[in-house]
Amino acid sequence: MAKKILQEADINWPKVTICVPVRNGERTIRRTLDSILAQDYPNFEVIVSDNCSNDDTASIVQEYAGQGVRYQFNPKLETWGESNWNYVLSLAEGPFIALYHADDLYSPTIVSRQVEFLMKHHKASAVFTKTQKIDKFDRPIRKGIIRLPKEHGDREEFDFTNLLNAVLKYGNFLTVPTLMVRRESLDKVGSFNLKFCSAADIDLWFRLSQLGFVGIIDEPLHKYRISEEQESAKIFKFRTHRAHFLQVMDYYLSIPKIHQLVKLQAFRYYKMYSISDDIIRALNMFFLGNIADSRLLMRSALSRPEFREGLRTKQYARQFLLSLPVFVAIQLGKRKLLYSLYERYYKPWRRYRRLQLFKKKERNMNNGCHTL
Repeated sequence: MAKKILQEADINWPKVTICVPVRNGERTIRRTLDSILAQDYPNFEVIVSDNCSNDDTASIVQEYAGQGVRYQFNPKLETWGESNWNYVLSLAEGPFIALYHADDLYSPTIVSRQVEFLMKHHKASAVFTKTQKIDKFDRPIRKGIIRLPKEHGDREEFDFTNLLNAVLKYGNFLTVPTLMVRRESLDKVGSFNLKFCSAADIDLWFRLSQLGFVGIIDEPLHKYRISEEQESAKIFKFRTHRAHFLQVMDYYLSIPKIHQLVKLQAFRYYKMYSISDDIIRALNMFFLGNIADSRLLMRSALSRPEFREGLRTKQYARQFLLSLPVFVAIQLGKRKLLYSLYERYYKPWRRYRRLQLFKKKERNMNNGCHTL
C-alpha cells in the first residue's frame, strides 16, 4: 500500500533511520534485527547504540554489518535508558526517524505503513502504532494489545488538547518503540528531557503534539516484550517517590494556560491515579520500615473525595477496595503479616495478570491479528 501511494506520487523513497538503543541485549537483539531487516520498505538504515553492554551484544550486532546495520558504542552510562535514546537519535540522518527497542519484534510492514501515514498527513509530527505484548519466549499475553481508549477508538490524530485529556484519564497509551518522527519536528522540539526520567516519553509526545498532531495506526504492527528481568522492573521495586508520570503531569498542569484546557472528568481521573500511586508508595514505605510516613500518606490518600468516587469506577474500584484492609494493617503495624500476604498472594496474582498467555484456542483464533 505504501509503495503504491509513493509511486503514484512520483517521488523518491524518503530515507528512514531506524535507531535501536541497547544495553545487554544478547538474548533478544538478533531476533529484533532480523524483524527489522525483513521490512518491505526499500530505503532505511539501522543504527544500534550500545550503552556499555558487558555481554555479547557488540559481537552479535557486528555480525549484521554486511546487511547495513551500523554499530555505535555509547560510553556514557546513566540510570535511565532515555540518555541512550537521545544519543542514537542524534546520529540519525534520514528525514524520518524511528526509535525501536532491542528486545521487541516488528511487522515487516511497520516502516512502510508509518512512512505512508506521514506522507499522507503533512501536519503530523510523529506516528505510532498499536502493539501486542509478548513474554520472554515471544508468546502473546492475554489482553495484551495496547489499544486506544474506547472513547478514542476511531481517532487517528491527537492534537495537544485531545492528547492531554486522554492521557490524564487513561495514562500513556503511546508506545515508545513504535515511534516514527519527522527529523524537522524533532529538531524543533528537542529530544527526551532527562529530568523527567522514565516519563520523558510523555513529555516529548506533548511537545510534538503542540507542533503538529501525533498519529496512531490502528493495527498492532509491533510486539512489545514484557519481562521481570527488564531493568525498569528492577529499578521500580519498592518505589517510594511520586511516579515520574505524575511528575510530568504536575508540571504541565502547573502552567495556567494548559490547565485551562483540562476537562473536569479527566482531571478527576488524574486525581484518582495520584491516590492509586500514593497507596503503592505508602505500602512500599511500610515494607521498608518507614512506618510513620506510610501511615500519614495512607490516611491522606483514603481521605480524599476522589477515593470515594474511585470506588464507583471500573478502573479503580478493585484497588481502592483492597486498600482498606491494607490501611488497617498499616495502622496496626502488622508489617510481617502484610508482607507475607503480599508475597504469597498479591505478587503471584499480579505476575499472572501481567504475563498470562493466550489459551491455545484463543491463540489459534487470533493468530492473524497477533502474529507479525
